[in-house]
Amino acid sequence: MRSRYVFSLLAGLFLLATGGCTEAPDPATTAASETNRQLSASLALDDTYLTSDRWDQGEAEFAFYEATRTHTAYDEADEHSFMVGSFTVKHAYDPNAQTKATDEDDGVSAFKSALFYRFESGSYEYRRSYVSNVRQRDLRPFKQSFTSFDWCSNQYRELSISDDDTVDYWMRSDDYGNDTGSFGYQTGGYTTAQMPLFIRSLDIDDRTEHLFYRMTADGNYVRSQAAFIRTDSVTVESGTYPAERITVTYEEPVPSMVAEHDVTQAIYWRHTGDDRRLLRIQERNDEASYTMNLVEHLWSAYWSENLWDEVERISERP
Repeated sequence: MRSRYVFSLLAGLFLLATGGCTEAPDPATTAASETNRQLSASLALDDTYLTSDRWDQGEAEFAFYEATRTHTAYDEADEHSFMVGSFTVKHAYDPNAQTKATDEDDGVSAFKSALFYRFESGSYEYRRSYVSNVRQRDLRPFKQSFTSFDWCSNQYRELSISDDDTVDYWMRSDDYGNDTGSFGYQTGGYTTAQMPLFIRSLDIDDRTEHLFYRMTADGNYVRSQAAFIRTDSVTVESGTYPAERITVTYEEPVPSMVAEHDVTQAIYWRHTGDDRRLLRIQERNDEASYTMNLVEHLWSAYWSENLWDEVERISERP
């Protein structure tokens, strides 16, 4: 990471001197609301992109971003920056076992995507990691998991969607409490962690509006709309690129991976090239926001080679 990124990260860590432990959320066990079920999802996913040969080259796609938030993890106004890493890879997934298939012939072709970051606040270090597994041909979610580490406690949350359209929720923590729940899956529902890949997979050539649901851990399906706005010129660390600006609006607040509070709108700048890499991501509500700008993009078989020998602009790991 270049010096200005190191400076912004250190400045953010200094500003985050708030300390303390947060309380766990208390999701209710509910069924998807009948009101939201009345609206059918209406969207077009690009089969050509989803089944492109790029996913069959035996490597994972990595993207690293500099994220700048206006508020801390405690939702206090205090601008700070840190690095975010992500990757997407195709693999065989076993929906019955809800894990990677031990034999590719026994699994379903799926995408695994992860997003991870860390930051400090006073005496505490925080680490966050999201992982989603989704069916390749239509992005139907199989599983989303979230892990969190801080000096107060470890935490694990999971959404597991079975073939019979049952969604099971687990939350486990030795300090923040435990919870379980279940509800029905709504067709056209997508989880928090799969949104970047979902946006990249939209076919925006033949329509300007896509209707879908954001699925939350309490069994709510929030009506959502993605729309192509215009083509912008976006400058990031590696250069200036043409990008399709796609805006997503939510009928009510939904969770965010990076803001650590609910958001009502998201904007994605998607490169016009075949790889559709996300150059910039922004999410906001009425009071707070964050922006992520792409720093580095590469492919790597990270399980057999050292990814950190290949990066050119990242010197400190997320």
